Amino acid sequence: MKRMLFFIVMAQVWCAALPGEGRALRPGDGKENPMYTVADGSGNVYRFDGEVLSYNPVKAAESSSGVYDGGEPYSRTLSPADSADLTALLEECLEKSPAESGARPMGTWLVKREADGDTAMAVLDSSFGLLKTLENKLSTTKK
Repeated sequence: MKRMLFFIVMAQVWCAALPGEGRALRPGDGKENPMYTVADGSGNVYRFDGEVLSYNPVKAAESSSGVYDGGEPYSRTLSPADSADLTALLEECLEKSPAESGARPMGTWLVKREADGDTAMAVLDSSFGLLKTLENKLSTTKK
């Protein structure tokens, strides 16, 4: 069951953002705004295009325990200040994360940025200093 959940979550993360779909172009240079995908330690998936943050939670039937439910899905347009803060935090996570190990152990977070055909990823475990900040920032968007 846990192995199946892992593959479901990874499929969601990899398929979450199709290149160019729904993404605005940056003024001036004509390049795509980055699409960020964050999978938390429970398998809930957040997508952020620089303006809109969407949350796709795990349901009990998809969870490894069969009990955990990540709540209700939502999509919110963030204020320009909140968008800038979240973008900066996600970029900092990508910059400061340990070298990619290739495997993503259960309970870790995945941060991924896609833009103009390039992908950057970071696997964050509970010892990563910015993880609590990221968790708090994302949880405040639910309100």
